[in-house]
Amino acid sequence: MLIGEIMAATGVVSFFTEQLLELPLRFLGESLKNLLAAFMWPVPLVTLSPPLGIVILAAIYLVFTKFVKQPLEHWLFDDDNDA
Repeated sequence: MLIGEIMAATGVVSFFTEQLLELPLRFLGESLKNLLAAFMWPVPLVTLSPPLGIVILAAIYLVFTKFVKQPLEHWLFDDDNDA
């Protein structure tokens, strides 16, 4: 892929110009794809079996809020509590 782009470039300046324009667009595309994936992960779970999927999703939420959230916050934001 990179070798093909180097061979297709008409000069060093055009190669770097194309890369500098392509990098932010590629980054934006990947970021949007990850954003959609982050919001859409419950859909396959709920569509698996609508009543059971909703129950599993609610159970995951309750387990997270009761057992995982507080230790995770203490681990991530331990420096904020010391001040």
